[in-house]
Amino acid sequence: MKNKLVDAILNSLKDLIVNDGDLFGFKINEKAEKNGRKLHEVCINHRLSTHLSNHIIPILQERKQRYFTDIEFNRNGKKEKAVIIDGEDQVVRPDIIIHNRKERHEKSNFLIVECKKYGCSKKDYKNDCVKIRSLMNSKDYEYEYGLMVLYKEAASVDAEFFWHNQAGIDSKTLNC
Repeated sequence: MKNKLVDAILNSLKDLIVNDGDLFGFKINEKAEKNGRKLHEVCINHRLSTHLSNHIIPILQERKQRYFTDIEFNRNGKKEKAVIIDGEDQVVRPDIIIHNRKERHEKSNFLIVECKKYGCSKKDYKNDCVKIRSLMNSKDYEYEYGLMVLYKEAASVDAEFFWHNQAGIDSKTLNC
């Protein structure tokens, strides 16, 4: 499954770059100053979620349950989605998730995706990687896989893929 998923992610990222890469540096107001307000990453995340859905949902059909790709999904049943990060209980809102929308023992969380635009701080990027690992390790969520995406200004993407191994969680850079 891991190799199929990596291929599906790479194809999704390539589709994003080809079809929607112009959004990466798009200014909301063309008359804005040189450092004017940029398009919010949620818009790009929506496009990425569409591409991920197109490539990943078909490989999950063998699981005999229906999976969905959602953005900004902040619920765990009727409660807010919260996880322990650095010893503190924190409310979180993942950028993109692929899951089955069920509760309790029927819940299946497949992929958590966090995204940042170029120019974000190293601290913010690192915090999102910690969030991914925390949600993958949490008994309440147990995401099978994680993905950290950095949208770069020149219509390119850096990505780090996370998965469980016997020693914990491993990661590798995906070249796209």
